[in-house]
Amino acid sequence: MSLSWKLSIHKRWEEVGAPSFTEQLLKLKENPSQAHVFFHPTLLSAWADTCRSNRRIEPVYCIAEAEGVTFFLPLVLWNRNWKNAFVRMLVPAGYPDFDYHDPVVGGEASKEMVDSFWELIRVEVLENPEIRFDKALLCGMHYCAEKQGWRAEGEVCPYADLTRHADFPAFFGSLKKSFRKDIVRQQKRLSEAGSVRFRVFEPHESIKALAALPAFLDAHRRKWPNAFKPEGFHERIVREALSEGILHFSEMQLDDKPVSWHLGFSYNRRFYYYMPAFLEEYGVYSPGKIHLSFLLEDAYRKGIGIFDFLRGDEEYKKEWANAESSLHSYAVQSERPAGRMRLFAVNVLMEVKKRFGMVFLPYVSDAWSELLLSITTLLWV
Repeated sequence: MSLSWKLSIHKRWEEVGAPSFTEQLLKLKENPSQAHVFFHPTLLSAWADTCRSNRRIEPVYCIAEAEGVTFFLPLVLWNRNWKNAFVRMLVPAGYPDFDYHDPVVGGEASKEMVDSFWELIRVEVLENPEIRFDKALLCGMHYCAEKQGWRAEGEVCPYADLTRHADFPAFFGSLKKSFRKDIVRQQKRLSEAGSVRFRVFEPHESIKALAALPAFLDAHRRKWPNAFKPEGFHERIVREALSEGILHFSEMQLDDKPVSWHLGFSYNRRFYYYMPAFLEEYGVYSPGKIHLSFLLEDAYRKGIGIFDFLRGDEEYKKEWANAESSLHSYAVQSERPAGRMRLFAVNVLMEVKKRFGMVFLPYVSDAWSELLLSITTLLWV
């Protein structure tokens, strides 16, 4: 750490939720080249307020300053339940619900400064005896310290660089011919079935957007029944982020009936393709594909530069994307006996779940499991 850093670590929700703290973050977010949407104060607050009601999490929000440049990295200590052997995780705020966790940077940071920042975090946070965790996982990072043990996550993030083409027709013309023909064919078939309308909820339409949300979440749940959704989180971001202009919520209607939806974000000329869903009974029309074409056309109208498909290299994303980025992570485990025992226990539980599923869990008493594991933990601390 050759630079002279000033590091402050904020560990109380009352502190990180104060208006003065939010104002400080908003000033950092004014740097468009370094800021992604997920650490916007509105989304951070919505996630934290939601998860505090059903997870035991504590803030470890880090602000580091050197040579006029400020880094903001919000972490949380997550004390997991008995099904995860009470493991204490140190993870980025928003984990695992947000795709990106890069620190927000206020000012121009060189590669050497980024490396120095991560060395600071390693020494002052990950090796800090007052921050007790069993495992730390810093993940979802585009920018990392290459020589400090970081590794590629192996998952790419496809995106479409819209600046390569003057307008949507030019972009559409760059796609594979067979893919274009299929979209046009499906659009024609859907139009023959009824009147098609694409609607984007405006910042002043929070009440209407909230009314449309249950049908969207139900369709998403039917498509991905095992996908965890923090209860109340999406309602919060509609109420708080739509009016801020960072939430983008749209639906495609057929004869005034919503058949397809997308909930995502738009920030600093970047669109985030976050949560799509459609009614399965209309699947023969490829509503998701048609909805995506509407979203991209809308992105061009609004001057979006990057259409980000986020994590995952699903085949349908490759049809639209013309570039991709990669993510990195850094993990470290505690050497304390109690932490090592909890990590061993959770690995055993994961293996049992993998082999036998969740069948055995209803027969295990929550109370007895918590009692036994709590006693075990105390013995090994």
